[in-house]
Amino acid sequence: MVRRVKILIFLIVFLSFSTGGVYAEIVLPYSIHWIDLELEVTGNADVVPTDRGNYIEWQREAAMRAQSKLMRNFVQAMSYLRIDAYDFFRDLLMREVEKNEVLFEYAESYKKSDIRYSDNTVHITQAFPLFGEKGFAWRLINTGADTGHFPDYEEYVFSAPFTGLVIDARGIGRLPSLCPRVFDELHQTVYSIDLIEKKAFQRWGAVQFTDNPDYSMFEERVGENPYRVVALKNTKLIETDITISNQDAKVLLQSEVTRKNLMEAKVLIVIDGLSEVIF
Repeated sequence: MVRRVKILIFLIVFLSFSTGGVYAEIVLPYSIHWIDLELEVTGNADVVPTDRGNYIEWQREAAMRAQSKLMRNFVQAMSYLRIDAYDFFRDLLMREVEKNEVLFEYAESYKKSDIRYSDNTVHITQAFPLFGEKGFAWRLINTGADTGHFPDYEEYVFSAPFTGLVIDARGIGRLPSLCPRVFDELHQTVYSIDLIEKKAFQRWGAVQFTDNPDYSMFEERVGENPYRVVALKNTKLIETDITISNQDAKVLLQSEVTRKNLMEAKVLIVIDGLSEVIF
């Protein structure tokens, strides 16, 4: 119990002094791979010879320090990993303190790592999946508060069942986040995590991001016949959210089949320079 209390205090204090900005000149020991939906974290330590022990023991001690540093970096990454237009993970953990322990226990139990030894240093890299059976994001983010309650449009438009949704949001300054929202021109919510099923979010998150307009590599997610739309420029929205036209929203939501596919998070968003985005 004492150990757990110390963990919670450490996380809360650590997060409270973190900032939410990312500066290009700083090389951070963590990064998110949006296409693979992984958070990669590193930790390293010098091998320090002492009067006691031998080289194997010194390397082991360095590995333990590197792992401890990796854990600290994992926690610090929560200040940069954006959930939606309003919150970073830091904000969620500050607001719902009990989730700190869930996060720490997850990170402590996750054993898949790449350890590299040199004569003088030990370097550890861990790629933490955001979703899937071994992911951590879905353990902390609440979804499905209003599952399937998409806006209704009285005007009928011709449509067909679509296997998913592909939004081209290039050229309008959009940034990736774990839970982006899609609005129509009347600012009605066309898509958000409240509308999708919990199991779908656990499986692969709210959306798939890519910077390649060829979505064939994600056909499992959006299917063979997704509805393809171009996002509108909207300076009133925070850059993680997207606007589509009223007409596109009407066509998209006309079919119950399409709505069901949206509830299963079969959504792909194309944005610029994704490989250059840290968080």
